[in-house]
Order: sequence, then C-alpha cells, then structure tokens
Amino acid sequence: MMTLSPLVESKLERRFRTYDLDRDGVVTRADFELVSSRVEKTFGLAPDHPAATRLREVLLGIWTRLAAASDVDRDDQVTLAEYKAAFERHVLVDREAYSRAYQPFIDTMMEIADADGDGRVTEGEYVKWYTALMGLPPDEAAEAFRHLDRDGDGYLGHEEITAAVLEFYFSDDPDAPGNWMVGRPPGA
Repeated sequence: MMTLSPLVESKLERRFRTYDLDRDGVVTRADFELVSSRVEKTFGLAPDHPAATRLREVLLGIWTRLAAASDVDRDDQVTLAEYKAAFERHVLVDREAYSRAYQPFIDTMMEIADADGDGRVTEGEYVKWYTALMGLPPDEAAEAFRHLDRDGDGYLGHEEITAAVLEFYFSDDPDAPGNWMVGRPPGA
C-alpha cells in the first residue's frame, strides 16, 4: 500500500467533490446517473443514442468498481475517507492498470465531445465536457484546457487527456499540467 502525499490527497479531495454532484457529502450511484443525464442534455443526446448508452454503461461500471473498492461498510455510499483509502490500497499501486481501466471513459467522452470526429477536442468542446461532467464554471474549464494543451495547438487529443489524468492521480509535482484536470488547483 502506498501512502498518499499531501498533494495527491488534496487532488483526491477535489476529485471527490466533483463526483459528489448533489453535494450530500457522499458519492452514490445516483451521482453517476446524474452525470450521464447532464452529459446527454449538454450534448443533445437522446437517452437511447448509442454514445449515451455507452457513456451510461461506462459510468455505471466506474461506479461499480469504485463501490467495490471503496464502500467498506456496504451502505451503497462512498465517503471521502473510503475514497482516499481505496486509492491508497488499490489504484495508486498500479498506474498502468488504472490507465487501462480509465481509457474507455476517455474514449467515450471524446466520441461525444469531439463534434467533428477528428480525434481532438477544442477548447469549446472541452468546456462543454467539463461543465457537464464536473460542474466546473466555464471560465475555469477554459483555463484548465489551456494548461492541459501541452503543445499549444488549441486541441486536446487522447494522449494529452490520458497524460493529464495520470498526472492528476500519480504526480507529486505541484506544477504538473494534469493538476488542472478537475479545475483550478488551490493556490493557482
């Protein structure tokens, strides 16, 4: 088991808050269902659209894995303490396994957000994605995009998004661009 650094612990706390969309202090299946509904609405997808169906399946799969690893008292709720403990015990020990498990979510969201299908998201597409997904204010999502766009080409591709996700969870570098994955880091 790894010990969480203060930086990673603070990032996990921020990510937990973005999962807890109804702000009740716990993460439940309903939070993941709400995310799916918000993304469908934001991108104009009917609930039976194939991409909406895939997103729901991926999100509920994430919930199932999160609950299995985190919900130690089996009350169908994940507290912040349970979430952080699960990351220490299960996630942070295998970066590559986490990357493989998270990739279907990135692929599905890219399919939805990438309006022209070129394999990249623009700043506007990213802002729609992250305001729907995490409830970030649009200006903060735009600022995050600019930090994550490592090559400055005005787009984020799969590689940049995957790198940012891995940096967010695994990097102890306070200046890593991936720290912006869930919005403005504290002190930025």
